[in-house]
Parts: sequence; structure tokens; C-alpha cells
Amino acid sequence: MFGRKCTLCGGKLDGRGICTECGLDNNKADKNYKINESSCDDMPLTHVHEEPKRQKAKPRQENIKQRAQGMQSQNTQSRNPRQDQGQHEVPYGWQPQRMEETQQRKISSRQAAEAKKQNKGKKIFTILTIILTVAGILIGITEDRSSESLEPSGTDAADNYDPYAYVTRELSEQGESVEYSLTSGNYIVGVHIPEGTYEAFPKDDFDAVRVDDDENGIYLFEYTQGETDTIKDIRLYEGATLTITSKDIITLKSKNAQDLDMAVEANPLTEGVELASGETKTAGVDFAPGIYDVELTSGYGIVEVQIYGEGGQEWDYVGLDLEEDGMDGSSFRYLVLPEQATIFCKDDLSVTLTPSEKIESTDYFSFYQ
Repeated sequence: MFGRKCTLCGGKLDGRGICTECGLDNNKADKNYKINESSCDDMPLTHVHEEPKRQKAKPRQENIKQRAQGMQSQNTQSRNPRQDQGQHEVPYGWQPQRMEETQQRKISSRQAAEAKKQNKGKKIFTILTIILTVAGILIGITEDRSSESLEPSGTDAADNYDPYAYVTRELSEQGESVEYSLTSGNYIVGVHIPEGTYEAFPKDDFDAVRVDDDENGIYLFEYTQGETDTIKDIRLYEGATLTITSKDIITLKSKNAQDLDMAVEANPLTEGVELASGETKTAGVDFAPGIYDVELTSGYGIVEVQIYGEGGQEWDYVGLDLEEDGMDGSSFRYLVLPEQATIFCKDDLSVTLTPSEKIESTDYFSFYQ
């Protein structure tokens, strides 16, 4: 969901789901990546590669995963202490053995023999380095050509990524026509909006729509650049979380909305919470844990929220950019604050937490699981 940490380095994500530390695109499912793995991991450093065998063309879905793996490798190259496949290092401190010396040789002869031995060692080292380097380059070229032959030129993992590849249940084409105007926040399908296929109509550049649906394996992140752009084919199944990031509002429309009589649970919270600039408060200590709507009271800046598990471990981080012209506008709906969660007004702003009207459950930890 919005504001989570990078799955690679733990860094913070920007509004587009890109890690600000390592550049990783966190919009793709982890199952599409294989990080820091190489066919050479279990081999000695001095082994020599054999001529790669030609393989049969793999299915299209497998090609997508391979390309995604390549993109991931490029993003993590500067942070990865291990080398890519086909590259090897000569063990640290290696040098040729000295020849046995005898006491009968003169000092000048011994020095000459030593110099000759060192020169020979340098030549061997240089030749070995060249062989390993060329072998790595040839393997890399072979793999690149193999992948290129399996996919049309000009395509990449982002172009081929299908967020609905693992869905097994199709949405009904019949249903009701609905329209919603949503500000920034989290919306639960079946609680706030009905199940169906939607189109989104943002008003500002970089307004974003995100879908997290663990049950159906859907992880979608889309944004537009221009007021006339439309985000199409947003499939929302019951139980999924729709996260809106918008300066103003995003309009959602559907022609096949399903059950409009959605069962909701009343929010047991009745009291709001005031949070001033520079102030930190903890759920369960300073206010009751629960689900709140965050409203900007004055100023502008970042609201930082840290979520902790029941054992005290860090689970998630949410950063809200609240201001009239900010990424999240002046409010954020349905912020879940379980026990031990902390909320902090980082900059010159103050906010009010108001209990959300409709909630899915009082099991607040489950929202982050």
C-alpha cells in the first residue's frame, strides 16, 4: 500500500513507487524478480565456462520474467557487492611461487632469476585475466542475443507486465453504472466502493492509482501526465485496497459494479486527535488505536507514520505530503493506526485525526499483513 518501504534496500518510496535510495521499481510483484543469483555462485572463482548450449524458445511469460530480472540487476548494480554472471576476480593476494634458490648462486644470478620469475608471473596473471574477461563478455553477448531473439525489439518488462496474469476469477460484465469522486486515501473494495472494472479520470499530472490485492495477485500502479489522460481497465475485486494519490480528486467510473449493498462495520472510535508541528504521538499511549481520516489544520509539510508489529518490529512506513498543492492534497482518508504506531508532524504543519466513518475491521494489524 501507499508509503511502504523498498523491498530491496528498505528505503523510502516516492509517489510513483520508485525507491529514493536505490531506484528500484517497487510496483512489480516480488515473484517476478530473482535478485543477486548467478549460475556461478557455487563454482570456484577460477573455473572456466563451457560453450553455452542453444536453448529452445521459452514461453512468453518466462521471457517477461527474464527481462524483469535484467532490469532489476541494472537497478541494483551499484549496491550489489557480488559480481554479475560471467565476471570473476583472481583471489586476493595471489602471486606465483618463487623458484628454489641455492646457496651456490651468486647474488646477481639470484636477482636475475627472481626478476625473470616475477615477469613470468605477471604475464600469467595478465593472460588469465584476459581469458576470464573475454569469457564473461562472450557469455553476456550470447545471453543478450538469446533474449532478443525471443522478444520483439523495443519491448521491455514494463511494456509486457500483466497485473492480471494470476487472476483466476473474471468479473461479471453485467452490473450497475456508478461514479465516485475520491480524494487521497485508502479505499477498501466491498466497503467504500463495489467490485467492478473501473476507469479513472485524474485532474492533475502525476495523480496516481494503486491496487493491492494479495488474494488475486494484483499489484497495479498507474499515473497520468496530462489532464486528458485516462487510466483504463482497473479491476477491483472485493477485499482489495485501492490507494489514491491526488492533489484534488480522481473520478472513478464503472459500468459493471456488483453488489451495491456493501456490508460495513461501524467505527467504534468517537474522539478525534490533534497533532501540532514537531509533535509525535503513539497509538495506544496518547490516543486510541484505530482508523482515522487525516485533515490538514494549518501550514504544510510531511506527516510521518511508522507502523510496528505486535512484537515491536518495524512493519511499514507511510509519508503524507499534505498541503493545498501537495502530492496528497490537504487530506488523507482511512489511515490505519494499530497499537504502537507513531505519527509525527515533521514540518511546519498541524493536523487533525478524525475517526473514519466506514471501516472493514477492527483487526488493525491485518491491514498491514
